[in-house]
Amino acid sequence: MQRVVPVVLAAGSSTRMGQCKALLTWRKQTFLGFICRQLARAGLARPVVVIPASDDTICRLHSTLEVDWARNAHPEQGMLSSVRAGLKHVPRGREVMLCLVDHPAVRVRTYRALAGMAGAERIVIPVWQGRRGHPVVFGRRFREELEEGDCPGGARSVVEKNLEAVRTIAVCDRGIVCDIDTAEEYAYLVRKGERKGRKGQKGRTGD
Repeated sequence: MQRVVPVVLAAGSSTRMGQCKALLTWRKQTFLGFICRQLARAGLARPVVVIPASDDTICRLHSTLEVDWARNAHPEQGMLSSVRAGLKHVPRGREVMLCLVDHPAVRVRTYRALAGMAGAERIVIPVWQGRRGHPVVFGRRFREELEEGDCPGGARSVVEKNLEAVRTIAVCDRGIVCDIDTAEEYAYLVRKGERKGRKGQKGRTGD
């Protein structure tokens, strides 16, 4: 599992939400804090977290997290700019798991399953009920293309250019397609999480 380095993309402008999504709270933690702790429970390598270069709040509020911080000087250029900022902090020869901070509900077992299928020549994508989601793992073969290639659609362009390398894995995890872009979606996530929390108070949740 340690050969897979998660890169958590948290530098977006959150225009539709109207507030920083990394700092939204769920299950008594921020989205970013919850995701990083789930990744640690999954046994993955120390995450790289990409934040805006001008924002010190996220760092300050997560000073206890064991992560490497990467700063994106131009987040307005889109998600690919954050991917490239994050990859600068990932050692060569490692696989990369691209995680989105607005997908906080991904289960630990999903992270483990994706990392377990990772390989140098593979792009691993989770599928829930026929729908592809996130995170996505890119083998080291695709590193240069992610860093320097012509990718008008961001990391998705790399997937589309290398369909023969794609491996999908079916997961019992709606969290892979549960992206939180609006206040309404956030409110629904919180309500659902509270119900699950009450049902599972005597056991572990988020697995």
